[in-house]
Amino acid sequence: MATLADFSIVARRREGLTGVWVEDRKIASIGVGVSKWVTMHGFALNISPESLPPFLAITPCGIDGVTTTCLHHESGQHPDTQEVGKATLHHLSTKLAELAENSTT
Repeated sequence: MATLADFSIVARRREGLTGVWVEDRKIASIGVGVSKWVTMHGFALNISPESLPPFLAITPCGIDGVTTTCLHHESGQHPDTQEVGKATLHHLSTKLAELAENSTT
């Protein structure tokens, strides 16, 4: 959400749902999975319109009527993946450093 704010997008969590939302449109996904005792986790942020067509074939979050969106549509800006990645890395590393500093273990 901090990365999206860098591009003038107000994003939020929605109670009971995963992901990051701009109003009722999903812009980022967060996932965790376990298979054969191996954990997998990650997140995806939709940056450009080219990332959206695969979502037409699924029901995002299992909720009928959910639409997906991307940074380009929501901000009117067109940063490339590298620029968005740098902003994301900055915010992620800052948050992890805060968590480590405040850890009691």
